[in-house]
Amino acid sequence: MKKKKKHFFLFKLKNIFSEPGNRIILLFFGIIIIASFIIYLIEKKDTTSSFKNIWDWLWWLVVTIPTVGYGDIVPKTNSGRLIGIFVIIFGVAIYTIFSGIIASILIDLRLKERRGLTKVHLKNHILIIGKNYNLEKILEALPNFLNTSSLNIVLVNEMSEEEFLDLKSKFYFINLKFVYGDYTKEPTLKRANIENGKHVIILADNTNEPDEKTILTILSIRAINQNIPIIAEVVKEEKIKPIIRAGATEVIYNGEFNPILFSSFVSYPAIPSFLKELIGNISNPRIYIEEIPERFINKNFKELFTFLRENKKIIPIGILRVEKELSINDILSGESAIDLFIKSKLEDAMAEEEEKKFNITINPSDDYIITELDDFVFYVK
Repeated sequence: MKKKKKHFFLFKLKNIFSEPGNRIILLFFGIIIIASFIIYLIEKKDTTSSFKNIWDWLWWLVVTIPTVGYGDIVPKTNSGRLIGIFVIIFGVAIYTIFSGIIASILIDLRLKERRGLTKVHLKNHILIIGKNYNLEKILEALPNFLNTSSLNIVLVNEMSEEEFLDLKSKFYFINLKFVYGDYTKEPTLKRANIENGKHVIILADNTNEPDEKTILTILSIRAINQNIPIIAEVVKEEKIKPIIRAGATEVIYNGEFNPILFSSFVSYPAIPSFLKELIGNISNPRIYIEEIPERFINKNFKELFTFLRENKKIIPIGILRVEKELSINDILSGESAIDLFIKSKLEDAMAEEEEKKFNITINPSDDYIITELDDFVFYVK
């Protein structure tokens, strides 16, 4: 094992110094070390010299290479000064080379970041996977709905560098990062640091089979992070259930609000305008949600309505009850052979019928009693 490590180290060292640039750096550095040490040996013999010990030599070498030159330690003999001139010349050369290497590394990192080729190190960030005409609208809406511009958002798609820079300049108030690649693959998702993400939004990409690509993406996400909430856009209605089975938390059917807008226009032309103002105004969202104050538990909805209307100038329009989904483990907790057999048979059947996670009551009656099961209130501002 030790022989293998030794051979590997020698192999890497050989590769490093096979580059002409690295050989030049080594040559210059060797000349500087040898020349400066000769100065130390010469100056050490002079009683008036500043070079008292090896540390004085090392200090002089460090401040001479970048041409700082504090002047506290300097060669006094002619020989030492002559050799010092060469040390300064080679020092400037090697300092310039190192500066160029560092600058090149930093520029390369920045270029890779702009091209989406680096790993993201954010935490609790929002990932927007895929790209379509809704991308810019979502970027515009998120700060308004979340009531903050301090957002970390990572885009994962195959857009060009110019497209990303255009979005970054347009949404300069968002900390926007980009990961380029096939987002159905786990390595691409890992570069987006999906392990530490907070939410995932999957847009139906502009491809021939966007829903199939969405399913593959969700499966890859769930292989890395089982708990992250995923909301996915679906193009075909028949793909809603397969996408939910793959692991999506919520599904938005592409254009699902269009029939409402079209039908309401026939009923009365002003209704679509009202609905668009209510739910479609990205720059000024009107619908919000907040927790029901504990003091209104076991009181009627009218009291909550009056309080919010008079004190906060908002109009409550609904109650949200978050219900826990019934799992197979809740039904069968035993580990007997019979229970395990029944569990295996029920898994497919229960997967066919998804339980609702949210129970929403729109416009509750005045005498509706708010209970501990009622968590949030919807309101219009």
